[in-house]
This record gives sequence, C-alpha cells and structure tokens, in this order.
Amino acid sequence: MRRRPALLIVLPLAAVLLSGCAGAAPEASSGEPTGRWGSTDDDEPHIEFLEDGTVLSHDGCNGGGGRWSQDDASAAVEVGGSSSTFVACPGDQPLLAGTDTAIVDGDRIHLLDEAGEVIEVLRRSS
Repeated sequence: MRRRPALLIVLPLAAVLLSGCAGAAPEASSGEPTGRWGSTDDDEPHIEFLEDGTVLSHDGCNGGGGRWSQDDASAAVEVGGSSSTFVACPGDQPLLAGTDTAIVDGDRIHLLDEAGEVIEVLRRSS
C-alpha cells in the first residue's frame, strides 16, 4: 500500500513532462530542406522542397503548391504563397494550408503554423 501514494505523484508528473516535449519543434533548422519528406507514394501525405524555391505537397486527398526560402543553413524555412485543391475529404487538412515555417531536424521536418505550433512532422524520404 505504501507504493500507491508514490505512483499517484510520479505518474501525473511524468505525463506532464512527456506531454511538454511531444509537440515541441527544434529552435532552428539543422539541415537542408530540399528534397521530399513523407511518403514516396504520390497519393500519400508528403511535401517536396525543390531547388528553384517551389514547394509541392499532397495530404492524401488534396495537392498544394507554393514558394519557400531560407536565408541561411540555420534559419527556419519560410513558406508562402501557397495554394491548394480543396476536395472534401473527412479529417484531412492540406499540408500547406496552415504552414508558415518549416524546421529541419536531422531526418525530420516540422511544419509550423503562424503561431509556431507544430502542424505535422514528416521524415525525409529515401
């Protein structure tokens, strides 16, 4: 019975600490965004940053496109001028619709909205 009070304190504390890390994005990009992130299947969620400054995406239902720029290797990737198809698909939201910036973190890219909240995290495609 003595262990129960300790668990009542430790488990909620662990949940709070872990939840704070779950949606956090890195402070700055640690790599080059150019390339494809997400699925290698064109009909599955992915985003692709082309060398000419074009960004293309597909969320599994809607496609989108826009422009991207990055001042230097440590800066966040700015995403703008995006457009998207809007086919009604339950539960799907176009990847670029709310994306304001992207941050590269190793083999992952974090897509963030205007408030800096993480919208999606995708792995670099091989």
